[in-house]
Amino acid sequence: MIELSSEYINQLASQTMLISTFLGGFSITTLTAILLSDKEGKLLNVLFVSTVISAASFIIGVFAMMSLIMLTTPDYPLPVNQSDLMLPKTLGFLAFIIGILSIVFILGLSGWLKSRKLGMVTTVVGVITLIIFLT
Repeated sequence: MIELSSEYINQLASQTMLISTFLGGFSITTLTAILLSDKEGKLLNVLFVSTVISAASFIIGVFAMMSLIMLTTPDYPLPVNQSDLMLPKTLGFLAFIIGILSIVFILGLSGWLKSRKLGMVTTVVGVITLIIFLT
């Protein structure tokens, strides 16, 4: 396995943290909109849980990436081994992927709240987004 330099990990963590912060804010805004909605039903509950998972994943990702940034900064006061970076790298990556997948799931289901036709459109868009994301 290729060992990445601290500078590269630091830059990658910075970019991932920025994206996670933005998408986490989007998820929390969506969560607030669902909470304030007068509608009820099974689909809304599924969207609510998915939004909570997305927001929580991005928050976890932000803190994991912040830890990576601190550990890979040149003036960090303690010695750092590659093994010290494994937990925040893994946790941050998994949280980011779970957050993205949750948002794609939310996008795919969101149209069903309005109509069958809009639900089909958003489902197709969600599937296309998922395919592009996975390739």
